[in-house]
Amino acid sequence: MKKISLGTTDLSIAPLIFGGNVFGWTIDENTSFDLLDKFFDKGFNCIDTADVYSAWVPGNKGGESEKIIGNWLKKRGRREDVIVITKVGYEVKGGLSKKHILEAVDASLQRLQTDYIDLYFSHEDDGVTPFEETLQTYDELIKAGKIRNIGASNFTAERLAESLKTSDEKQLPAYTVLQPPGNLYDRSFETEYKNVVEKNNLGLITYSSLASGFLSGKYKSEEDFSKSVRGKGMSKFMNERGKKVLKALNDVAGEHNYPPAAVALAWLIQHPLVTAPIASVALARGKNDKVDSQRIAVYATKNLDRVRLWKPVNDTLEKIRHLASLRERLVDTKKRLATPIKAFEEVGDLAMAKLLTKTIKSSLAAIDKDLKNIETKIIDVINEDVNLKLLYKLITSVVGIGFVTAINLIVHTNGFTMLKDTRKLACYCGVAPFEYSSGSSIRGRTKVHYMANKKT
Repeated sequence: MKKISLGTTDLSIAPLIFGGNVFGWTIDENTSFDLLDKFFDKGFNCIDTADVYSAWVPGNKGGESEKIIGNWLKKRGRREDVIVITKVGYEVKGGLSKKHILEAVDASLQRLQTDYIDLYFSHEDDGVTPFEETLQTYDELIKAGKIRNIGASNFTAERLAESLKTSDEKQLPAYTVLQPPGNLYDRSFETEYKNVVEKNNLGLITYSSLASGFLSGKYKSEEDFSKSVRGKGMSKFMNERGKKVLKALNDVAGEHNYPPAAVALAWLIQHPLVTAPIASVALARGKNDKVDSQRIAVYATKNLDRVRLWKPVNDTLEKIRHLASLRERLVDTKKRLATPIKAFEEVGDLAMAKLLTKTIKSSLAAIDKDLKNIETKIIDVINEDVNLKLLYKLITSVVGIGFVTAINLIVHTNGFTMLKDTRKLACYCGVAPFEYSSGSSIRGRTKVHYMANKKT
């Protein structure tokens, strides 16, 4: 299965994450093992949990989910195949203090039966601990090899931006992934976090992706709430807005003969802000009402072309435009960093130029890494669309235009994004010996003469 980069981390994940909050709650260990086997055997590779799951169940203390996952990892012997996400500091006073984090991470590692955590989240902003203290603690843990990347959940956009600013000013690890609630019912993430996510190139993974099961297809009226132990929490969704969302969701699912959950997850998977949704898999007790995580995941990832009704047809172009904008900002930053060095070189002060070069070496290396990642993402997006893929191949391989000019051409010629008429496309690129008429004739060679000589 194709993997995608998670923000600026070194992690590559499948476009759906297994939510482990149900382990030790609605499903027992044996059933958890069965679902995990099916999920990961299909090529998915990421699981999300937290040290607090599932403390809300009578008799539980928290950590039950991590323990089940740890037992599965040990029994199956596939730790290297799995990206493990867990969290710290939920509903704990001073939950992001150095003392609490150091105690919590060791407890999580013990329950998970591993010596490292791939992605460690601040589960919520405790509003008390200074950002610097939390980030310094994470710095120690990264250097100790106990955690590899950090993320933020349940932060406001303003507080997240403040934390990122602290990371930059103090040269401390920064949150690279955001985990907000997000689904067809609650779409607040689209406006609240858009700027901070795009500005900082954050990965975004949504929790409550099926609105606690409301969008699973199980609930059509209040009478259905008894179908699940989570049903009693559905009343908050079953309002006028919720009923309209359900109707639209069920209409699309019925039209294409797919489960409502698959449609709801597919909408998130294709969303330009979202890297991947987290989906928990609850088991109803009826013989014919078993939700198969692998089945939902496969539907969602293989049939996105059939569930695009909520998205504009040019969403692929928007993804490329967004990534190209991020790339331009990084290039500008790199130029600004290099400007003082060139100035000292021009006046002959090579010692100062050398000193500055040494000082910003790590920053330049980080920018180069981010540029490479973004360019890879752009190519991945292009390859997902048959027409864009053809366009890119024509103007790079055949005409010989470089990457940057090719991307600028794609971004600034909206009409070519979803082209069906390859004759027009080929003519524009100067590889067809004919004219294309659309109100006025355009001879391909007149366009390509200029473009081919503007290589980058």
